Order: sequence, then structure tokens, then C-alpha cells
Amino acid sequence: MPKTIIWDLETFGWDFKADRGFILCGCWKVLGESDVKTEVRTNLISSMWDDKDICLRLYRVLSSADRWVTHNGKRFDVKFLNVRLLKHGLPLLPPMGRRHIDTCELTWKNLAMRSSLKNIQEFFELKTAKTPVNLQTWAQAAAGNKKALQDVVT
Repeated sequence: MPKTIIWDLETFGWDFKADRGFILCGCWKVLGESDVKTEVRTNLISSMWDDKDICLRLYRVLSSADRWVTHNGKRFDVKFLNVRLLKHGLPLLPPMGRRHIDTCELTWKNLAMRSSLKNIQEFFELKTAKTPVNLQTWAQAAAGNKKALQDVVT
């Protein structure tokens, strides 16, 4: 059975561009396993812009997959992580092509409905929803506030 990883990044920066931002955390779940794994930055206070360690850990995890599932990962997460990998002289993620299933892309290309996670969750009456996080919490998390960072991870 192919190894499928469902994953997401949480980032901080200006204008959603990786050359003006950095990774706060990455979460993933291997399909068929029960636990969700999270890599959280530990060096935010001492070195806000140095996300090399988390980039390397995420690269290793994601490179081990046969298939990815993301929400807006093709337009954001993969590109953001690849820029951060390049910044640190690390290899790019392997191209997945059709083996990358992006639920946001599938929704806006194939269904006549809004593709936000909140809309999908409400429409299909899913039991879990994305936790809303305001800008102040994001900024506090980026500055190394542990409680704010935990709110972003949640």
C-alpha cells in the first residue's frame, strides 16, 4: 500500500511569500496511522529567521511519502517549503505531480462551491473545524510566545 501523508504548514511572514517569512510548524498524519505528528520551531526567540532544522525534518518526512494530501498545498505549502529549503542549501521536495491530492484545488476546479476549509467543513457537516487564530496571536507565536505558538499548532 502506498504511503500517503496528509500535511500542512503554519508560517509567518509578510505577503505570504517565503522570502519574507519562515515556518512556525508543520503537521502531518500518515494515512492508516492514528496519531498526528507535529514539528514545532524551538529556536524562535534566539533565531527567528533560521528555520533550517524544521525544514530539514519536514523534507525527510515528506520525501518518504508515495502520495501527499494537502489543502492549498500546491499553491502555497509546497512552494513556501521549497523556498525555505533553497534558502538553507537543502534539496527541493520531490515532485509529486498527480500523486499530490490538493483538496482546495479539487474543490475549486471540480465543484461549484467555495473551497475554504471552513466552508467545506460546514457544508459536509464535519465534526472538526480549523481553529481560528487572529493576527495578534500569529505575531506573538512568531516572537516565540509558547502559548500563542501552541494556539497556532492547535
